[in-house]
Amino acid sequence: MKVKVDKEEIRIEVPIPIKVWKVGTTILKIGLPVGVFIGMAYPSLTNLSWIEAYRRINWGLLGFQIIFIPLLLLCGIWLYGLHPGLMGFGLWTIVNWLTGKKQEHYEDGTPKLEGANIFLWGIDIKYLGIGFCLAMMTYLPQLAAFEEDEFRQGTTGWPDAMIRSLKFGLVHMAVGLPVVAVLIASVTGLFLSYLYFVGGLELCTQAHFQHNLILFSIILVLITIRSLWPSKIEHLINQ
Repeated sequence: MKVKVDKEEIRIEVPIPIKVWKVGTTILKIGLPVGVFIGMAYPSLTNLSWIEAYRRINWGLLGFQIIFIPLLLLCGIWLYGLHPGLMGFGLWTIVNWLTGKKQEHYEDGTPKLEGANIFLWGIDIKYLGIGFCLAMMTYLPQLAAFEEDEFRQGTTGWPDAMIRSLKFGLVHMAVGLPVVAVLIASVTGLFLSYLYFVGGLELCTQAHFQHNLILFSIILVLITIRSLWPSKIEHLINQ
């Protein structure tokens, strides 16, 4: 990197850990989305069972979730505002510390929330992100079935449900999301545990799928606007 001062060039050496990190993340941001896209698209094309999950949408439950999810997200924003340092802590905080990268801040001095699911890196690529999101939406029923079988199947009571829900939240932290996302996922896990108690594995799996479907529908709208009308989404972000 070069900096010009009074027509003289001053060369500033970028630390090796940051160089390695930049190269590594560049490779991952290209290779990982391609791998994940293939891993989602191929099973969805060869096994159309995911269509049945869309046919079996529980509209009454979906209506409740459309209200529940935004409230949950608002609580997360409130918690982050109370303690940005703690609520924003996650895998990327550790990575930044190891590489020497400084955390970015908003104009009012509040640290920017750093957290991204490493399996969704391809979602912010212009145009390609739309296809990535659509492929992910076909994979959501299988993902929900796997996670519910892993975290809800066999739950024996509320103490067990609390432990399983916390584990469910920590898994999200392991893939790059911050502490506030762990809390949100853990509360969601408790709600899914309640559905497991009253309706069994099938109900909580369908609810989990619908929960993710709502989130990805929001993401799809945002990345479509960002790809087709980038100035509009930048205006919304800067408001």
